[in-house]
Amino acid sequence: MASTTAAPTAPAPVQGAADYQRFDFLPAEIGLPWFDALADKHRASVVMWSERVEGVADLLDEADDEQAEHRAAVRAALQAGKPTPPALDPVAAAMKLSLAQEDVCRAEEQLAETTVACLAVLRTRRSECEPHLGSFGDALVNSITRGPGGRTAVIAEELRRRLKRLDALQIAGIEDLSTTTEQEAA
Repeated sequence: MASTTAAPTAPAPVQGAADYQRFDFLPAEIGLPWFDALADKHRASVVMWSERVEGVADLLDEADDEQAEHRAAVRAALQAGKPTPPALDPVAAAMKLSLAQEDVCRAEEQLAETTVACLAVLRTRRSECEPHLGSFGDALVNSITRGPGGRTAVIAEELRRRLKRLDALQIAGIEDLSTTTEQEAA
């Protein structure tokens, strides 16, 4: 069953993005309505974060272009013997960049919170996901199984149970046969 909301368009990949920050971290429309709704929410958060990151990159490009234009204007003025144009305002540019970076941080926090919430649901409904694991990427499968209640927790609990059972048997320590006494050596 397809999700009822329009799926957002995949943004350009962000270089150095973590697996959970990728648009395709959760597969699209696997046939479980609740899963598809989670995936849509995750993808919307990825799009918002990617747009904020792209906004910072655009601001940096604009600042580079403005500085290049200013340097060219200064050269032209000097060559023409005219007064140089006023210097660019570094405070305004720094403030714009700082605000844009703040927006990226907020969007990244929201994406992380959305991802954690999605993983919590997937862990509790793991049995429903089992038939669809082939469409899940390794990063998603690892994230589901390594977190609270994941496969690692199940394995740890099994080991604890086995250790308690062994402890109950009160098995004596194994002697170290590698050392010999002086009498045995003679």
